[in-house]
Amino acid sequence: MQFRYLTFSALGPFPGTHTIDFDELTAGKLFLFDGPTGSGKSSIIDAIVFALYGRVAGEESDDSRIRSAHADDSTPSYADLVFTIPSGIYRVRRTPAWNRQKKRGEGTTRENAHATLWRLSEAAVDAHEWDAGDVLASGARDVGIELSRLLALTREQFVQTVVLPQGEFAQFLRLSSTDRSALLETLFDTTDYRTFAQSLDKQAKAAREKVDAAGAVATRALQSWCDIDGLASDFPDTGALEFIDAEDSAPLEVMASIDAQLTARAEAAEAKAGDLKKRFDDLTAARIAEEELAKTLAERASLITRREELVARSEEMDAKRARIDVHEKVATSVDRLATASLAQDALEASAAQLPDGVAPVEAERAALADAIDDGRDLADTAQALVSAADGAISEITARVGSLANTLTIEESLGARAKSLDDLDRSATELADDIAGVTSELEAFPARIEALDGDITTAREQGDAIPTLEAELAKLTEQAEQSAKLDTLRAKLEEAEKAGRLALDRHKKQFDRVAEVTAAWRRSTAANLAATLDEQEPCPVCGSLDHPAPAQPTDDSASLADVQATEAALTPLALELNEANARHQKLQGQHEELSRQVGDASGKDLEESMASAAEKLAAAKEAKAREASLTTTRAKLTAANSAKQEELSAKRAEQSSLAERIKNARESLARDEEAVAKLRGDFDSVSALRDALVSQRADLRGLRDSADVIAERARQALATREAAEEALAAAGVSRSEALSAHLDADTLAGLKQAVDQYGKDVAAVHAQLAHERFEALTGEEKPDVGSAREKETAAADAYRAAAAEHTLAKSCAERSVRFLQRTRDAVAGWKATVDDAGPVVRLAGLANAENISLSKIRLSTWVLLRRFEQIVERANEHLREFSFGRYELARTDESGSERKTGLGLEIIHHDAGPHGEHRRSPRTLSGGETFYTSLALALALSEVVQAEHGGIRMETLIIDEGFGALSSEYLQSIMDTLGQLRTGGRTVGIVSHVDELKSMISDRVSVRPLEGGGSTLKVVAGS
Repeated sequence: MQFRYLTFSALGPFPGTHTIDFDELTAGKLFLFDGPTGSGKSSIIDAIVFALYGRVAGEESDDSRIRSAHADDSTPSYADLVFTIPSGIYRVRRTPAWNRQKKRGEGTTRENAHATLWRLSEAAVDAHEWDAGDVLASGARDVGIELSRLLALTREQFVQTVVLPQGEFAQFLRLSSTDRSALLETLFDTTDYRTFAQSLDKQAKAAREKVDAAGAVATRALQSWCDIDGLASDFPDTGALEFIDAEDSAPLEVMASIDAQLTARAEAAEAKAGDLKKRFDDLTAARIAEEELAKTLAERASLITRREELVARSEEMDAKRARIDVHEKVATSVDRLATASLAQDALEASAAQLPDGVAPVEAERAALADAIDDGRDLADTAQALVSAADGAISEITARVGSLANTLTIEESLGARAKSLDDLDRSATELADDIAGVTSELEAFPARIEALDGDITTAREQGDAIPTLEAELAKLTEQAEQSAKLDTLRAKLEEAEKAGRLALDRHKKQFDRVAEVTAAWRRSTAANLAATLDEQEPCPVCGSLDHPAPAQPTDDSASLADVQATEAALTPLALELNEANARHQKLQGQHEELSRQVGDASGKDLEESMASAAEKLAAAKEAKAREASLTTTRAKLTAANSAKQEELSAKRAEQSSLAERIKNARESLARDEEAVAKLRGDFDSVSALRDALVSQRADLRGLRDSADVIAERARQALATREAAEEALAAAGVSRSEALSAHLDADTLAGLKQAVDQYGKDVAAVHAQLAHERFEALTGEEKPDVGSAREKETAAADAYRAAAAEHTLAKSCAERSVRFLQRTRDAVAGWKATVDDAGPVVRLAGLANAENISLSKIRLSTWVLLRRFEQIVERANEHLREFSFGRYELARTDESGSERKTGLGLEIIHHDAGPHGEHRRSPRTLSGGETFYTSLALALALSEVVQAEHGGIRMETLIIDEGFGALSSEYLQSIMDTLGQLRTGGRTVGIVSHVDELKSMISDRVSVRPLEGGGSTLKVVAGS
């Protein structure tokens, strides 16, 4: 990275605007920032770091100091840096948050932080056309993201490799190994290695969990086998079985042995149960045979008794068969006599019901009545009446049919007359409707005009809604901010009070530190004398004799006292910084809220909000009314069009209706005249038709009655003749036939009794002839009770043996199943252990667990290699700086620190007669610490650059430390820096040492201003 141009304004102690042309300043590859202590030389570094990262350089520095306290409230603060990196030339301009003087009124307003990043061409840089580039990002966040991508260095890496801030120069040398490890992790980014180690640890944990889970499965399988019913009582030693690890086969061997015993026991129980089952089956068959014999003997005795009873009833059955035979002989004759009697009764009943005569057939009806009275044959006379009636009925039917059309017309006359009246009323109503629609259409233009006026008024009122809403929102926001401002004022007062208290405590302790430090310096001789030992040379004069060592006084102080007072000052300084930061934050919030609220009071804002809300509600109501009125107008326009169409339709309907009325009235008059002519003396054609229909019905009744009489006369004659023929065939008289005839119930009872008797006799003989009874004599004596007793005893013995076999079989089967399950679980356990082995071992090595011999984590090991490179490179510079006296060596740690291998010690090669001596870097003097730290800083810069793909940092700026060097060492370091210059590096030094001015001609001189603050002057190219 190469700095080209820096412009900054109102930053740190500089109230004005200053520009540094680094192209000109760094032409000689060595430049100086000089000036008195506290004048603001380090603020130039802050400006560079702030431009790139939005923060100042020092880790312990407060970022709020970037804004100059000496600038007036109207001068903006900014840092504008042009720099070159391998990917191109870039310009970044960054502004911190600050409080600007209000343009109107009193007070300040808060300006937020901002940043912009450009890419420039070399031509634009040469022409100083800073705005000619392309904007790559805008806004503090986006600029930070883009710069992070371009620079490839974090702020922490930047201040360790490019600019070395005051107070942090020797940090890397003095850090504990643990803290040094943390810093190196930041510089070299070992995140991937740490992530890899963490991933291995997670995988190892998961693998161990799988191993434990697999072991638990094997243990549960073993326990399931041990829990088999009866196993613990038969084999007590099983309770102690357990797996030590996946390779422990002893439990499986014990299980296999017991499993074989259980199988043998189950097989023996099965054989015993089989023998007893066979005996039980044999005795069951014997018992069944005895029971069957007893049952068969009882059935045989019952059948013999039944056969004897049936023989005793044979004569009774013969008498019943004889009665049935006589009945069947006379049955036909009796049936025909009954039929003839019924036919005669029917004929007489029909003749008695003959209707009265009807005009067309009076003669025929009278002839039939005479025949009935005389008792003559009625068939022919009745048939004559039927024929005459049929002729008269046909004539009347034809006449009724001819009346149908006229009857329909007559029935419609009333409805047609009513319909004609309705048409007349409809014509009147239609004329009234036409008049009403015409009146409505004439009033429409005036209604439309009135609506248009109302719509225009409502629209004008509604158009003010956006303005009123914006006004109300602004007032609401002001009211909320006003309420927050009241709360913030109280917090600000509390913060001011806390800041004053913190400042007072800090000042008292600071004065105490100065007092103790002065006492320590005055006590240097006494403190040094306290460390003298006999026969040891004095570190000041080298003498082995110490005749008058200095003695401590009442106001003496030790280095421990100084360190104790400084340690007590640290939390107070932190407390003061926190109090100042909180006060500044609250002050900024207060100023920002004051700017937003303005001069309005809370009451004024409430009244303004109420008025604005009332106006807005009225405007919204007008807007809604406009929409409603617009809808009403559209509906009215549509209604007018509909009325126009309605008027045209009604006029067409009026013309059609008049024509229909005329035609209907003429048709009705013609049909009324035709009906009157046809009905004659009857009141109506319908009355004429009813008279004819009634006469036809009378004729049909008389005809049907005569037809029935004729048919029944013929049937009565036929049945009498058939009955006489049947009696002659049977050879019996009428009285004999009636006497022998049986009624249906009696006949059925006799037949059923005879039939059932025959079936009973056949059944008894068939059953006695069955083979079951052939070998029996009736003298056999079965013993069922004894057979049952023997069967019961055998059953009890078999059930006991079967239960014993079931239990033994179940136990053996479960043993086989659980044994196999345990074997499978152990095999899975072994496989899981084998699978987990590699990742567990790798995780142990990567995370420095017991398996690791070095006890160094992977990420630390990576840093260790980088650290060795840094130490090796630093020693090249340190040999030059110290004239070969000192060398850095990496050490392992001791004591309470975690082992990292990142410790440092100094090898002192000319320590005296005892040869080289190793000691802590904390024992170095101020000058020794400076050039040792510088050697480390240069080495660190070079290794970091190599680590980041060979990125070359052409510029290195070193802040302070040169004042602690003697002229000899100062010249040595300047020679080494000159070698860096020869190699193409540019070195900047920040120092107040006057001797450097004669060595470095290109410089930026910083001088305090009389009224406060500082200014600078660039001296280059001379």
